[in-house]
Formats: sequence, C-alpha cells, structure tokens
Amino acid sequence: MAPKKSPETRKLPSPEAFARCKDRILSWAAVHAVHAAAEEGKLEALKLLLTSGADKEAEDNEGRTPLLRAAATGQTAVVAHLLREGACARHRDKQGSSGLTLAAEHGHVEVVGVLLLNGTVPEDAATEALCVASRLGHLEVVKYLLHLEMKVVPTPPLQAAIAHGHVEVVDALLLARAQLDSEDYETLVEAVSQGHFMVLHRLRETNEVSGSPALHRAAAAGHAQAVRALLVSGASVNAVEPNSGDTALHSAARAGQLEAAQVLQGYSAELNAQNAARETPVLLSVAHEEVLRFLVECRADLTLADENQLTPLLFAARQGYSSACAYLSSRGLGIVSEADLNAAEALEIAAENHFPQVVETLLWAGVDREKAQEKELSTLHLAAASGQVETVQCFLQEGADVNCLSKNGATALYFAAAWAKEDALCVLLEAKAEVNLAEKSGWTPLHVAVQRCHQQIIRVLLEAEADPNQADKKQRCPVYFAALMGNLRIVRFLVYNGASADCLDWRGWTPLHVTLAHGHLDTARCLVDAGAALDLTTKTGSTPLAFAALHNNVACLELLLENGAEVNHALGEGYTPLHHAAEFGLLEVLRRLLGAAAEVERRTAEGATVLFIAAQEGRLQSLHALAEARADLNARKLPRRPAGRTELREATGPSVPLPAGCSPLFAAAALNHLEVVKYLLAAGADKDQRASCKNAGTPLYIASYKGHTAIVKSLLSHSASTDGFGQWTPLLGAVEMAHLDTLQVLLEARAQLDEVEGVSPLRLAVNMDNVQALRLLLQAGDDKEARDSHGWLPVHLAAHRGSLNVLRALLKEKADLESPTLLGATPLHVAALAGQLPVLRALVQARANCQARKQEGWTPLLSAVSQNQLEVVKFLLEAKADTNEAKENGATGVFLAASLNYADVLETLILARAELDQVARKRGGPMHAAASKGHLEAMHYLVAARCNVNLPRHDGATPLFCAVRTGNFPPVHLLLEAAADVDRCQEDGLLPLHAAALHSDIEMARVQTDCKKAKDKGGRNGGVGRGEALSSSAAPANATPGKAELNIWLAVRELHGSAVKLSDEDLQSLGELSFHDQFDALEQMLASHGEGAEGLFQQLGFQGYLQQRVHRKLHGVASKFTSEELLALGKLSFSEQFRSLGLPGPEEERAMTQGVGWTSLAQSGAAGTCTSECTGTAPHGDRPHRPGACFSWASSASMSSLATLGPKVRVPLVTWAEKDICGSECTACCKRMPRT
Repeated sequence: MAPKKSPETRKLPSPEAFARCKDRILSWAAVHAVHAAAEEGKLEALKLLLTSGADKEAEDNEGRTPLLRAAATGQTAVVAHLLREGACARHRDKQGSSGLTLAAEHGHVEVVGVLLLNGTVPEDAATEALCVASRLGHLEVVKYLLHLEMKVVPTPPLQAAIAHGHVEVVDALLLARAQLDSEDYETLVEAVSQGHFMVLHRLRETNEVSGSPALHRAAAAGHAQAVRALLVSGASVNAVEPNSGDTALHSAARAGQLEAAQVLQGYSAELNAQNAARETPVLLSVAHEEVLRFLVECRADLTLADENQLTPLLFAARQGYSSACAYLSSRGLGIVSEADLNAAEALEIAAENHFPQVVETLLWAGVDREKAQEKELSTLHLAAASGQVETVQCFLQEGADVNCLSKNGATALYFAAAWAKEDALCVLLEAKAEVNLAEKSGWTPLHVAVQRCHQQIIRVLLEAEADPNQADKKQRCPVYFAALMGNLRIVRFLVYNGASADCLDWRGWTPLHVTLAHGHLDTARCLVDAGAALDLTTKTGSTPLAFAALHNNVACLELLLENGAEVNHALGEGYTPLHHAAEFGLLEVLRRLLGAAAEVERRTAEGATVLFIAAQEGRLQSLHALAEARADLNARKLPRRPAGRTELREATGPSVPLPAGCSPLFAAAALNHLEVVKYLLAAGADKDQRASCKNAGTPLYIASYKGHTAIVKSLLSHSASTDGFGQWTPLLGAVEMAHLDTLQVLLEARAQLDEVEGVSPLRLAVNMDNVQALRLLLQAGDDKEARDSHGWLPVHLAAHRGSLNVLRALLKEKADLESPTLLGATPLHVAALAGQLPVLRALVQARANCQARKQEGWTPLLSAVSQNQLEVVKFLLEAKADTNEAKENGATGVFLAASLNYADVLETLILARAELDQVARKRGGPMHAAASKGHLEAMHYLVAARCNVNLPRHDGATPLFCAVRTGNFPPVHLLLEAAADVDRCQEDGLLPLHAAALHSDIEMARVQTDCKKAKDKGGRNGGVGRGEALSSSAAPANATPGKAELNIWLAVRELHGSAVKLSDEDLQSLGELSFHDQFDALEQMLASHGEGAEGLFQQLGFQGYLQQRVHRKLHGVASKFTSEELLALGKLSFSEQFRSLGLPGPEEERAMTQGVGWTSLAQSGAAGTCTSECTGTAPHGDRPHRPGACFSWASSASMSSLATLGPKVRVPLVTWAEKDICGSECTACCKRMPRT
C-alpha cells in the first residue's frame, strides 16, 4: 500500500480546473433549484430563476423538465406560467410519460385542463391519460377528458377500469359509448379473478359480455365467489370452450378446485359432459382425490371412456394414481358388467407402467383374476412383479401355471427377477419354475438380473442352476452385460460360477472387447486372469489390444502387453494398433507400442506407413516419436478406398483424397499441416519428391495449388525447386486456383514462367479471368506477346472469353490489337465471333481496325453476321464498318444473313443501306441464297427492301429458278408475287417451268403456266393481275381425280397409241396416282398386255433412243391442257400430235438422223411457218431466238450426232426436250396450241 502524501506535498488544482468545477456546481444547483421551485409550486422563485437565465427545459436524472415536475404535483399556476414562457408540453421523461399523463396519473384535473387548453400535447397523449386515469380510478379526470377530447372512446381505458374494478369509471366510459371487444375475455377474467363483482354485474346489465370464458377461468383458478357471481349474472353453467370443448366443471376438475366444482354442481352442471377428447370431469379429477370423491358421490358415470378408450379407472392406472385406483375399483365393482374388465385392464396398464403400488391396490381391491388372465399379463405376473408373496402362493395353490408366458414370452420368474422381488422369486423357484426359460428376445431371468445389477437375485438364480452361458438372440451372454457396465463383483461371480470369458456376440466381440471399449480396467484384469483370449478378433479384425489403443487406455494397453498380446496383429484394412495410435495422435499409446517392438514400417492395405498416416493427420508429436524410431521419412503410399471399413475407421481418413505414390511431405503440404512440413524438412525429407500419379507434382506444387502460402514459403526457404519436372509447375497451380498470395511468393522466388503442355501462366490467368494474377505476371516479366499453337496471343484469349478487365489490363500494357492468329484473325474478329460486345467496345475505343481481314477475306462484321451476333452487328455498323465488304468469294454480310436465314441481322443490314444485289462468285445474290434454301423469312425482308428478284447469277439462273429447284412452293409463290419473270431462263435455256416439270412438281408448274397465261392475257387485253393468275391455278397433283381427270387419261391413252388397249379399271387406278407414279404403273399394265414400253415407243415412231423420261415429259406437257384439248389431240396422228405440242415428230426424227437441222425443217414447214413478226430478237433476255423455229437450243449439236449414241444419250435428250417448249412471242408457228 502506497504511503499517504503529506499535506505539503499534495498537488492543488489549477485555477482553470477550479473554475470549471465551480461552473458545474453552479449549473447543477441552478437546475436543481428550478426543478424544486416547479415541484413545490414556488412561482415567484421560479420566475426569478428563469429571469436569471435558468433553463426551463433542463432535465433531471429521470428526464423530467420543470413542466413535468409541476404537472406531476398538481401545480396549476406553475404549469400555466411555464407554458406561457414557451416550455415544451410534448416532452416525455425516460419512462415515456408526458406532462398530461403525469397529471392524469395523480388526478390533477386542473393541470389536465391547462395542458389541453394552452399547450401542444404529444399525439395520443389524451388516450394515454385516459387509460391511466381509468386504471387508477380518477373519475373527474376521466369525465373531463371524455367531455373535452374524446370523439371515439377507445377500448383500452374501459379494459383498465374493468380490470381494476372502478365501477363509476366504467359507467362513465359506457355512457360515452366505449365498447368492449367481444373477443376480449382477458379483461373480464382479470376483474373476476380480482373479485370485482360489481363491475361484472354492471357489464352484464349492459349486455357487454357473456361471461362464459370468464367462468372457465374463475373455475380453474378456484374463485368460488367469482364463479357464483358469474352464474348469478347469467353465465351458462354448461357453456363449452370453442377449441377444447371443456365446460367450467372440466376446468375445475382438472385443476382440483373442489369449492368451484361444488358451486357449479349446485347450479346443475352436467356431470358426464365430454369435451373434444371425450374426457369427462370425473376422468380429469383422478389426480385430485377430493374432487374425484365429490363427483363420484354425485353419481358421475365411471364407465365413460375417452378417445383412447380409457375409463377413469384405466386413466388413473396409467398415470400411477394408486389411491384413485383403489377408490374407483371399490366403487366400480359390481355396478356394471364392464367394471370388472376395466379393473383387469387397469392391472395390466399399471404393471406395464411399473406402478407397483397401483398393482397392489388393485389386487387387494379384489380384481377378478380370471378376467385379468385374459390380458397380456396374468395375475401371477402382476403379483410376482409387485412382490406379493402371499398372492403368488395363493395363485399357485389355486393351480396357476408357474411357467405361464406373457405376450412377450416372459415368465413370472422373469418379472420377479426384473423387479428384484427375492421372496416371490424363491416361491416361484420352489414351485419348480423354469429358471432358463427365455422371453422373445432371448433374455432369461439371469440376463435381466445382471442387466439391472440385482446381485442377490443373481446369486439365487445361479444357486438354482441358471445357465450363465445361455445367449440371447444377439448371442450375448449375461457376463457380456456385466462387462459392459464394468461391474467387477458380478463379472467375478459369473466367471467363478462357470461363465465363459470368451463368448462371442453377433459382432464377434468378447466380454474383454466390451470392457476395454469402455475403459473398465479392473473388469479387464479379472477377465484376463480368468483366461480370456488376448488375440481373438472381431468380425472386422479388431483385437482387444486395438480397442485399448484406439480408446487411449494406456493402463489396459499395458495390461494386455504384459500378458503377451500380439502388438503387430493386422486389423481391418491392414491397420495395426500402431497405425491407429499415430492416426489419432495417441502419443502415450504410440510410445508404449514402440517400446513393445511394434513394426514402424508396417504398411496398411492402402500402402501407408505409420509415419505417413501421422503426417497426413498432422500429428506432430507422433511424428517426433516415429522419427526417433528411425521411420522412413520418404515412404510413399498408393491411396485407394477399400471395399469395406472397420468400426474403428468410420470417422477417419483425410477429407481430401491424395494422389498415388505421394510422400509424407506431400500429404502434409496438401492438407496444410505447417508444423509437420517444417519438421519433415528439418529432418531431411526429400523436398522435391514427386508423386507417381500423373499431374500430381511435388510438395511445392500441391501447396501452391491449395493456396497454402506459409507452407510454400517454408518449402522455398529449403530451396524446393519451382520446376514442374515435365508437369504443371507450382506457378501454374497458383494461377489456376487464383491464390494471389502464393503467386506473389513464387514470383519473388523467381519461379519459372515457361509454358507447360501449351499453357503459359499468363494465358492461364487470362483464361481464369484473374486480373490481379495477370498484373503480377506482367510485372514479373511474362511475355504478353507469346503465342500458343494456334497463334493466339493473350489478348485474343481475353477477347474470346469476354474478360473485359483482363483486356483492359493488356491494353494498358500496350498489347498488339492488330496481331493476327495463324488464320489471320485479330482480337476484333475473335470478339465478334464470340459475341463479346463489351470487349468489342473496348477494342474499338482502343482504335482496333474494324475492316481487318483474315483468311478468305472475313471481316469482323462478316464474322459477326455468320454467328448471328445481332448486337455485335449493330455496334460494328455504328462504328462505321463497311456494310458491303465481301469475302474473297464475293459473299457480303447480306448474302450470309440471307443464306443462313438470320432475319434480325438481315433487317439490320438492310436498314444500314447495304447493297442487296451484289453477286457472290458462282452463288448469285442474297435472293439466290435465300431462295435456294427456302428461307422464306429472309426472302420477305429482301422483297420488302426491293431486292432484284430477276437478278441472274453466273449460269443465268434467277432466284425463281433456285426456288423451284427446292420443291418448296411458298418461296416460289412469294417471288411470283414480287413480279419474278417466269420466262427468264438459264444460259442452257432451261426455264423455271422446266425445273418444275423435271421434279414432277405439278402444282408449281401449273402456277407458273397460269402466271404466263395471265401475262399473255394482260398483254392482249390490257393486263390481268398476278393474284388472279395464282388464284386460278390448278389443284395439287395429289387431289382425287374427278370426271374431267378421267377424260384426260382417256385422251392420254389415245396419245399413247390406239393399239394399246387398257380397261376402264386400269384407267381409274391410274387416275388415283400422282404423275410420277402413273408411268411406273403404266409400264406394268403394258407388260401385262404383252406389250412392253419399248414396243410402245416403236409404235410412236421413235428410233429407240427416246425413252421413258421423254415419254414422261410428253405426258407432263399434255397434262397442262383441258380435257377437250386432249381429246382433240387424240384424234390426230402421232406426227400431228407432236407438232401441235412443239415436239419433234417421227418425220423430224428421221430428218435429224439424216443430218437435217431444225432450221431447214422450219423452212420446209415441218414445224409450222414463222410470220414476219419473228425477227430473231431476244424476247427472253440474253437467250437468242432463231427465225422460223419455236425451239431454242443451248448447243449447236444436231440430233443426228446424238442419235448415233444410241440409248445411252437419254439424259441429254431429256434435258433438251424439257427446254424446247416454246415460250416466245412468235404466234404463227404456235397458233395450233395453247400458250404454255
């Protein structure tokens, strides 16, 4: 304790400190004074203090201002003066009370009036004041507030007045039309419980409440006077609660309130009313004997059962109320027939719930034993369980079966042993009870006696020759349970009386296993002394020594070792006790086992040594002990999960699987055991030892991959190599998993930046979208211009992945934006192809070339169009990309969008005013591309944009020709609607109509024919609309033929030749087929008539080389005419028919075979004579028209030169025949036939 300083040495306060202290004292005094003046009503003093500068809003310790002080003490003049001085009337103290509330609380009505009239009180302060005044019974304040402020009186004031019994206040509130909520019964209950009966009467008079819930509460609380008052006021004595269905008598009986029950009974309460659970009041009263006796004396029905079929007697027996059981059984016997059965069942229930007193009570009450015998337990069982020796003797003398079984197979001897009733047990044994008779689970009386530690009962049973080695259904002998509980005396007594120390249970456990698992040393020593086997294994291979080691029981371990237990015995999965000790860090056990010459290099089934397991689990001290025992620090292991696991291994093993052939150092580094790593490095473990599994790496790699920075530092401090030895390097592992701290440490250690398997750290960082790792690598000198096998730079990869932040970092490092890949793609190409719009914006802002080309002339815009990247296309167009730039083959963006049917992209390009008629090399324009693939939506956009529908490609084909060849009618219809020229032919002279006929597309051919007819009609008659022509087109070819079609086939038969006769049935069957299939059927019919197709052609005048497809063409052309026209054709000769159809007849064929050309035939009139209007102009565009002939040929070769080729030239002849239908304006030579 420090010595006190003398007065001379004490330091006085400075003048400044003294001045501050003086000011605080004066300030506190002033505050105290103004509060005191206000509280005591010293108006003049208050005025003087306020004039002197005192704060009128100063707060005391309770948070009250002078105004609140004055209001609380009723100082009306002071309150009025403070309000005039501007004091705040809305202020509340720390309890939340305002001045108005305090005035109402103390009944100062004048102050209440002043505050309400002259001050601005807080919101809802009037309601609070009314509640307080009602609760405290300040009638004048209540009346004043109701008169001045309240338009609608709230409920809480009425509740407060009712609860506290202020009748006059209640009258005033009810007069002001205050109402009590019909659902609010708590207030009424409170009033009743407090004995405020006058309030209750007043409420009943005004019909504000019914009183029934309050009656239940009063009955349960035992307020007999309140119950009587409620009943007098009109409450229903038998009213039930909505949920439980209880009456007031139920509530009183359950709570044991005798007086309340008597009052209720005096008002004729229903004695046998049942609630929702079907419980009667007498059943609920079994716990309260006085109420029970009262209800029984009132003749309550004792036979009514609840929803669980329990009568009052059964319910009392289940709950263990012995006195109630005695009373009910005595009252119930003999009343009704069911009473005896209930009493017998009550015996069973009491016995099951182990209530011996209830059993004794019921037995002494004289329950019928015969009725009880029918239950689960006989009376002998019950008597034995309760220890009633005389009753047991009586039952046995009356002939009861001493070995009778319960439903569970237990005998009376079993019950006597279980409840330790020695006298009853002896009586049963003297009656020759079977001592080894087991119940259903296999337990004998000796089992239950051992399990409950009844030593005297065990002695009696063994003296009666009970078998100590008899096992239950799980093969457990009595000594097993004694060993389990560690009861040395019982174990010793059982072993002394012949119990086996090596009996096995269903798991293969012996009593020694059990006692060691629970650490019972003395019991274990007793079993060992009794000769228990030390090396018996369980079904999973565990020995007693393993149990002792795993449970860290050193004393038991030493006991087993001293008695010669095998220390290296292999358990399940090859684990020895030493492995277990190392795994769980049991240091003392480990040392004892090492001292007992346990094998330190012993491997498990997984190939792990003891030291590896210790390193894997991070057991540093165990590692020290093993290293001192010269365990191999670099021993590898090949991990694999075995098929099964022992009960000792259920919760073991690392959470992260380790690769094959890893070392202890690798395992410790992978599992982040820093201290173990440091120790192994210091002890000389190989720091660069790689796991034998591919891609596993070194300890440094796995630590970097896992982000264990401290371990990485420790390994680097011991000069661990940063090389990957042909596999991924530690640097790549850190970058891949985004461990920045680890990456920083490796870079500071000058880790190699070389790429492995085509992967460099920088490209890996880009691929992982790791900007921070990228910056660290760039600062460390990683080459941002290094390419991969495809010539990609990191900037290409960032553009492809859409890594915007990475791209910005590379741009900041001045990455080359125009550097091409091996295919010539710039980053802009890559971003456009991948649809990475944010990256694209950044590249354009960095002034990347939007017109750059890669192989085949692809620009970024074309690349985006090819992948349907709409937003990218829009952005590139905004960036002034050339909309008409084409590939090397001439394909523009519009062409690509049309060919791929990318309608949105096509619309965007059209709106950007892209050229629509630019022709690609050998592929035509955009309309060709769309028509050739039947892309109807793209064609609609092109037609709407006024694309040239008659634009020829390199071979002269128009989009209509391409659409016809697809066999898809809607595109053809669209082109015809768009004024496509049906007379426009290819360079070889083929018209779209030829293509339709070639593909047997009758509908398409008819539409084109009708369009041409409409065109010709319009030329002669002022023009006819295309819609009219289309609407008048023929029906589809697969329509069912009618009479007109049958006439056509009749005409065709005449055309084929009158020598061939077909039946009407054959013609009808032909009429139901399509044009394509009719010729095949016709050939079969001709063959059936003995006339082949070749013979038919000979009859037609052909020279053998004009074959089936020419005939089919003839058929197809003829089918374009009406029935009347075909019938007229059938009356002509074959030569005349062919001339009328514009096809070479037999004479022309013979002339051609003699070298006569078409021109000479025309001049001789063989095919008709051209008029002077046939001037040789080209009515079909580039197609030349020869005067005097209605046939145009794409080749100058004569028919005679072709005829010499024989039948092999049918395909060229078919092609020529298909294109030789006259389509010119030369009407003179075609006047005998309709225009086609």
